Amino acid sequence: MLGFIIESFHNVNLESERNMEILHSRDISVKFKGEPAIDCGGPTREFFHVGSQLVFSQDYGMWKLLQDSLTWFTDITYEGVDNYQAMGIFVGLAIFHRVPLPVKFPRIFYKRVKDPNKLPSLSDMDSLDSDVAESMRQTIEMRDEGGDVADIGLNFTITETMGNDADLATTIPLCDGGEEMDVTNENLDEYIRLYMTHRLCNSTRAAFDMFTSGIYAVVPQKLFTIFTEEELSILVSGQDQFDWNQLKAHATYQGYSHKSKNIKRFWKIIDSLTEQQKRDLLYFATSSSRPPIGGLRNQQFVIAAGGRQDDIPTAHTCFNQLVLPEYSSTKVMREKLLIAIANATGFGEI
Repeated sequence: MLGFIIESFHNVNLESERNMEILHSRDISVKFKGEPAIDCGGPTREFFHVGSQLVFSQDYGMWKLLQDSLTWFTDITYEGVDNYQAMGIFVGLAIFHRVPLPVKFPRIFYKRVKDPNKLPSLSDMDSLDSDVAESMRQTIEMRDEGGDVADIGLNFTITETMGNDADLATTIPLCDGGEEMDVTNENLDEYIRLYMTHRLCNSTRAAFDMFTSGIYAVVPQKLFTIFTEEELSILVSGQDQFDWNQLKAHATYQGYSHKSKNIKRFWKIIDSLTEQQKRDLLYFATSSSRPPIGGLRNQQFVIAAGGRQDDIPTAHTCFNQLVLPEYSSTKVMREKLLIAIANATGFGEI
């Protein structure tokens, strides 16, 4: 699928009126080869969910995973930066279709989206490399308490490596003559500014520009300026908070009611699941593993009666509907439900 995504969107000529007309139509319909589902929303959400796992995989050397499971551009990549534009178009289409992606970017990404010229801060550095940020704070504290920063032996350079391969390390000056310029109490603030600007902006500028140009080909750039950085994160990745009580409180039923014995068993089982199993259930029923904007109170979730006791639960993801047979016991329902959510990918015969 990664090859399909890249080939579909790669080298799109954004100056072409025909290509821009296609991108601005935005609506897509997804059909998986060998699977019968008609796309009323479910296959589209499945496409973006599975596709994003490939697009942002670390296996291709274009992205790296930071602390707190944040995704960021690699400083050095052997792949052409043009591929980032195709990936940006993919993200732009997901935003347009209101499909939260199972990927999170650090705050500096959204800060740069809103204002590419805004300088990064130590809190931005925290999200990229908390050890470096803490070291900077300690160095500032050392100076402020009367110590001599020159004793540390720093100069105005930065070392970059390709992954963990020390043989591919490259030393880059942060300014003209940086190799010969020692860091002192007097120039420490300038050193930190240049270091953070390089790590968070300059080293990934080409990739960032190509990636965002793909997003802006689908979603006009000016629309991003009306959102805060936190709101942009929710727009791309959905909510962070999973309040499962909200999902229960706003669920609707077909053939059942909230007082039905089967429904009471169902929610008892949900309460006993791990957090990951609950998220797997959400994905099974909706083809999205993230809550929509506003949280799970805004997630349509329908539990419908249907099927035989020997059947496992099924899902009509286009309608966010879980089809739950009438089971003889809580134990049987739990076993059947776990089988279903463990095999949540794809669309079978309904």
